[in-house]
This record gives sequence, structure tokens and C-alpha cells, in this order.
Amino acid sequence: MDEYIEKLNDYCKEHNIEPDQYVAKVKNYFELGKQIDLTDQQIIQRLGTVEELVNTEQKDYVITVKDDNQMNFDKPELSIEMPFDVNVIIESNGNNEVSIDYDDDKLSNYIQLSVSKKAIDLSAKGAHLKNIDGQITLSLPDNLSYKSVRISTVSGDIDCDDYGFICDKFKLESVSGDCNFKFIKAEDVSFDIVSSDTTVENLDCQYCKLNSVDGDITIEKSIIDHLKVNTVSGDVNVDGQIANSSSDTISGDIYINGEKKKISFPFR
Repeated sequence: MDEYIEKLNDYCKEHNIEPDQYVAKVKNYFELGKQIDLTDQQIIQRLGTVEELVNTEQKDYVITVKDDNQMNFDKPELSIEMPFDVNVIIESNGNNEVSIDYDDDKLSNYIQLSVSKKAIDLSAKGAHLKNIDGQITLSLPDNLSYKSVRISTVSGDIDCDDYGFICDKFKLESVSGDCNFKFIKAEDVSFDIVSSDTTVENLDCQYCKLNSVDGDITIEKSIIDHLKVNTVSGDVNVDGQIANSSSDTISGDIYINGEKKKISFPFR
């Protein structure tokens, strides 16, 4: 570690860059790496060269472009992928900017936000470090229409009580993180959850597919043309205007507008 930090200090000095924040990131990365029995060489391989570390970190914090500090988006694709126990709050910021805030600065070592006219991508660096936890807040522009929205979480919660999605396709994947959404309007919507509890306050879509193993799904108000529900032991409740629906369940309860659907055992 000492040799790596020495090279980092030399590089920052040569390029007139303040090294303290990068040195702190490296020390924290080594500390966490040791907790899962990584060797110094394995940790350095994941950090990359000092040039890659500094240049990548600087790019990660360039959230907006344009001279007016705003981005002219062109129906971007939004992707959020959290492979560890980090909760994500999504909120509107009242302007045309994208920003991220951490409850703990150490998270900046492992969270990467990339923004362009056609894509907004929030993902994790160092996903092999499974013991990372905390909370981040992602602020997105109001009234932005997306080509697609994909949200994937392992054990972190997703909180969208202050933001609504308008998109062509919406996909949620969650293992055990609980997810709450204020508003989703899309052509195609699909939920694939294992044991998380998911709630949608308002849903408007043509095609909706809900798959659950042991998690509960609640949709309070909806306008759905075609609804398909598959659950093993999780409970699903959907209320609203539903034109067509089908459901398969083993031991979970499925209610559509208060009417309990019969348990079925489909042959494959």
C-alpha cells in the first residue's frame, strides 16, 4: 500500500492535483479489502494504476456538462445497479441536472455515476466488496421521459416516493431490498423480485408482468391493459382499471381489485 500511495502522491504532484482525497480512498479500499482477505496485489489490481484511479475519480464527479451546467437529454436510458447493501433514494431536483449525494464519503470509492445525453448510469465499482452499506441520493430532472428504466438491487432499498417515471420500458429486479415507487407510466413494466416487498402508488401501462418468489407486491392505483402475475409464496395485491389479467400461484395470495384468485398449478 505504501508504495502505491507514494506513486499516487508523485503523480498528483506532477499534475498539480490535491492528493488527500485519493489517498484516503486508497487507504479505505485497502482496509475493506483486508477484511475479505484480499492480498495487496489483488487490491491494487482492482484499484488500477494511479493514473486510472485519479482520472476515473475525476470523471465520476463530472455530473453535468454544457456551459450552463445543465444537460440537454435526448430520452435517455436510465440504469441503476446496486450489488450490495446500499439504499438509493431517487428524488426530483426541479431543474435539468443530475446529481448524487452520499451519507458517507467512503461510498464515493464504490459508486460511479455516468451521464450523457442518451444514458444515465448509476453503478458500483469494487462490487466484490460485499460488506459495503450506506445510503445515496440520486437527484434527477423533473418531467424527463426515458427510453428505458432498469433498476437492480440485491439487499439495498429503493425509495422513489418523491419521483415519478415516464418511459417506454420499466424493469425492476430485487433480491431482498424493499422498493417504493410514487408513479410509473410505461408501455411495458416487469418486476422480478425474490423476497423484497414492493409498493407502487400509481401505475399506468399496457403490459405488466409481476414475478415474485416470496416477496409481496402492492399496486394501489393502476390502469393496465394486460396484467400477468406469477408468484410462489408471495402475496400480490393490484387495484385499479385492469382490462385483462392472468395469474399463477403456488401458495401465495393474489388479489385483483379485492377478488382473490384461485391457486393454480400450471404444467410446464
